[in-house]
Amino acid sequence: MNERPIVKKHGGIGLIEVLISVLVISVGVMGLIGTQVTAKRAARDAVQRSTATTAAQDIVERMRTNGGQLVAYVTPANGLGGGTIASVAKECISSIDICSPADLAAYDLYQWEQALDGAGEIRNLLSVGGLLLPTGCVANDDGMVTVAVAWRGMNATINPISTDCGEGLSRYGDNDEYRQVLVLNTYISGR
Repeated sequence: MNERPIVKKHGGIGLIEVLISVLVISVGVMGLIGTQVTAKRAARDAVQRSTATTAAQDIVERMRTNGGQLVAYVTPANGLGGGTIASVAKECISSIDICSPADLAAYDLYQWEQALDGAGEIRNLLSVGGLLLPTGCVANDDGMVTVAVAWRGMNATINPISTDCGEGLSRYGDNDEYRQVLVLNTYISGR
């Protein structure tokens, strides 16, 4: 009788195939994680730019309503931010508070700095709703008002030269390479 040789059939998956599958899946997961990190950074930068835009528009509108005091809104050369204005003499919150236009300008700048610093959102006794290391600057040239808001961005860029707001304050890297700036130019009648 002729006996046939017994051939063993391999069933299942070998160790090499499992390792290759794990490697392929790992590379895919790492790619997804990298995409997620990039998306989170982009979203954070977008929120920062949106916050800066809102803050710049806010101070411009406050200046428009108090146009006779444009000079009082001009900030020091190094700008506002990080608690530069500790308090104000009068809080012009309601009609009960009798504030002069100069008092209102001082209060507006105080409120603006508070918004830049994120005082509207407090967590663990820290302001967390504003910009990262903000600097706000207001300049006035006979009604031509320039409002600049600088903050620390996530990625190094070429230092913007459109304004010197926040420049050289050691907040934005050695060469201000992390400085992001939003500039708003407008005309306000000094009525």
